[in-house]
Amino acid sequence: MAAELYNIDDLTPKQVASICDHTFLMDDTAYHEQAKVFRISAAALREKEFYKFLELVVNTDLTPHAVCVLPRDVRHAREYLMAHGKKEIKIASVIGYPNGNWDSTNYKLACIKQVSLDGAVEIDPVIRYNALKGGDIALVIKEMLQVVDMAHNLNMISKYILENSELTPKLIKEACQMANSCHSDFIKTNTGMGYSVAREEDLLIMKENFPRGIKISGGVVEDNYKGLLRAASGRDDGRIELNPRKIRIGESKLLLQLMNQGINF
Repeated sequence: MAAELYNIDDLTPKQVASICDHTFLMDDTAYHEQAKVFRISAAALREKEFYKFLELVVNTDLTPHAVCVLPRDVRHAREYLMAHGKKEIKIASVIGYPNGNWDSTNYKLACIKQVSLDGAVEIDPVIRYNALKGGDIALVIKEMLQVVDMAHNLNMISKYILENSELTPKLIKEACQMANSCHSDFIKTNTGMGYSVAREEDLLIMKENFPRGIKISGGVVEDNYKGLLRAASGRDDGRIELNPRKIRIGESKLLLQLMNQGINF
């Protein structure tokens, strides 16, 4: 049976939310200056903001497909969602974030095991983009195989972050082909911590060179998400299949913007 297609320009906020990974990846240092103003620790302020993030998720009709959080936050996210009757929302966690070159492979594998135990069912690992740029393809593929195999052995979905801001179009194509050969479930545009955001031209390369899921991430907001979805759809008729096994939006602001449109959801 043919998949149902939707006009991207006509998507409702609820439909957009259904393919979103609503994201909170800030660490304590992001709250250091603000904490001085409120005369509390950065850690305490960050914890408060984390629970505000989860509170919004459970109290809106715009239910995301998943929340994406740091490994340290997975257990807390699971407990909160379960306590508020939102166990259908998947939990994803980043691995080797934001610098895929920094952590050892063994450390990444240990993180995958732990976040699985804590309740994550998806991982977003960051590719060793410096090794890729330096031509050490064997290292990139060796780690990717180990990461994806472990994820699949734990019944987790893998969404490999290419960090396109670090790569040329040629390297983006090569990274897509590597992720395909290693059977990653998705490839993802950016960590959101690089110097550029998700770009339509990168998504066109990704869709052409990877047959499974595409995740759009990095600066996705109300003004650009439709164009990014068109590029990621692989179609030229302005339509898309709203299947979270095939397309995702990683965002921290888009759902908030859609909520504030004044639409009766």
